[in-house]
Amino acid sequence: MEELKVQIQKIGAFLSGMVMPNIGAFIAWGILTALFIPAGWFPNETMNKLVSPTLTYLMPILLGYTGGKMVYDKRGGVAGALATMGVVIGADITMLIGGMVMGPLGAWVMKKVDKCFEGRVKPGLEMLVDNFSMGIVGALLMAFGFIAVEPVFNAVLTVLSAGVNWLVAKNLLPLTAIFVQPAQVLFLNNAINHGIMIPLGVEQAAKAGKSILFLVEANGGVWTGVALGFAIWGKGMAKKSAPAATIIMGVGGIAEVTFPYVLSKPKTIIAPILGNMAGLFTLTALHGGTVAAVSPGSFFALLAMTPKGSFVANIAGYVVALVVTALLVGIILKFDKTEDMDELPEVNKPNFGKTTGNAKENIKSVSGKIEKLFFACDAGMGSSVMGVSLMKKKVEEAGLGVTVEHISVKNLTDEPDMIVTTNALKARVEDTISKYDKQIPVFGVDNLLDEGNYDELISMLKENNAGKLTTTGNETINTIHTKNADKTDNTNSIKNNSTNISTQDDMDCTEKETSSKNPFPEENILLNVKVADKTEAIRLAGNLLKDHGYVEPEYIDAMIQRDKEASVYLGNHFAIPHGVAGSEKYIKESGISFLQIPDGVDFNGETAYVMVGIAGKNGEHIEILGNIAEVCTDVGNVEKLRTAKDKKEVLDIFKNLR
Repeated sequence: MEELKVQIQKIGAFLSGMVMPNIGAFIAWGILTALFIPAGWFPNETMNKLVSPTLTYLMPILLGYTGGKMVYDKRGGVAGALATMGVVIGADITMLIGGMVMGPLGAWVMKKVDKCFEGRVKPGLEMLVDNFSMGIVGALLMAFGFIAVEPVFNAVLTVLSAGVNWLVAKNLLPLTAIFVQPAQVLFLNNAINHGIMIPLGVEQAAKAGKSILFLVEANGGVWTGVALGFAIWGKGMAKKSAPAATIIMGVGGIAEVTFPYVLSKPKTIIAPILGNMAGLFTLTALHGGTVAAVSPGSFFALLAMTPKGSFVANIAGYVVALVVTALLVGIILKFDKTEDMDELPEVNKPNFGKTTGNAKENIKSVSGKIEKLFFACDAGMGSSVMGVSLMKKKVEEAGLGVTVEHISVKNLTDEPDMIVTTNALKARVEDTISKYDKQIPVFGVDNLLDEGNYDELISMLKENNAGKLTTTGNETINTIHTKNADKTDNTNSIKNNSTNISTQDDMDCTEKETSSKNPFPEENILLNVKVADKTEAIRLAGNLLKDHGYVEPEYIDAMIQRDKEASVYLGNHFAIPHGVAGSEKYIKESGISFLQIPDGVDFNGETAYVMVGIAGKNGEHIEILGNIAEVCTDVGNVEKLRTAKDKKEVLDIFKNLR
């Protein structure tokens, strides 16, 4: 069940990653629509020509490109845009949902095709092969989208229409929201409204002088409530952009600007469904209705179409729908533990970069043997040390004679021949070393506890140091993304190699002062912890260190800031919160805190059950981190820590930490 929850969270995060970067484009389109369409505030035939093409072509292609780029970087973005274009041309309805499907699919296909060519292309022909493979695959994807999409969406529309017709025929009008609201989010709103509700409403209005059916799809209070809910209780980009969407929807009646918010958090669809139900119940009870279709669905358009004697009913229906929807959105967002994609560190975003064979070509930037391999992290005190502990063993087993050290990003020089870092810091590392004449390849990984990340690096080091790759170039090694593999009892294969690690980071000192205080006493352990979110968990880990005299209060804020800059989640359901660079001045003594979180805490789609807080002074933490890496590389040990019944059991597992 937990695994299913994590997968759902990842899907939601992926959808959010496609939608939220493009929310500004939706708002731009909404402004144009509200102002210049024939029913807008300032009707203008010339400016109105911008409206339809923007929604029909630009918006789906933006989503397709963004989704494709998330799967396979820029090359995937182009493939996704091409695949989406076929869908857009092949359908006679707005294809935003088509872009969200075809974009990632097109990128995935392109990635698989490129993989077939890895290691098989002769040097000098890479660009030619890349361009022609993109052209051929792109043409096929466009044709597939063009031919295959119409039957699929016709089938969807048929099902939705049949459901609405049945509910109307059975006098179960409020229940139509079950079909209408999801249809609107999929941009099938015009088909539902113009194809079903308006024809039935016109017939009813001709007999009774008004019809409630005009308000089944066009009650703007529902979508104003969605935007208002995100404006008040949302996070990140959603919260920042939602106020503008609220105004555009409330005044201009352009509901489409609010649909992306629901797409970014699919569970919030419950709010407009129940909100519209409440509005329709109110309208039914008070005998509301309009004389004609309300288009666009603004509050002012509603008043304009309201007959005498129905103002109270229609206003009540609008307000009830707005309030119920906004409150439900708030409740859902309040209990939602995921973060908006614009706030996530790159390491936790979906990222399936081009790798392997091409990485071997990119190592050509090294003109000689690779003798110094540096692990770089933000402060040089946490994740880089653990990566070194794992990598050193592999280097020794391979007999490479390569020095493996750790360092903070800001202290990077041109000394290393190659740098390993997390995807979250890869761009920053490349920018830091760009000022040097020396070409230094950068190798990005997602999970510093997954030894499989380093196997290909070892292979490339062997090949390079054997003299097989000697030409020069300007590329850097592409990101490696590998899935966490379950490891079975590999603890014994990892020895603590941290004692010889260079301390070339923010904790450099000429003479180390060794603390006499036990860094990991029993009092630093908390079991069966329940937390609302990761920030609360990190703060709790920091408070343990503060309360027992290891750090100053400012260090806790530095731990929280470190997770914002680059996630402290390392993989294997394990996280190590620690301070940012420069925060060592708030450390009194080296210390470790331990949190057991049986129900887990969300780290942007990943779940941590074990959290180890780190405060390292004068390099004393290095050996400790090596031992932590040794323990937590084995996911079985993490499970033991998760289910430990007492503190002694935890200390026994971490027996080398004291």
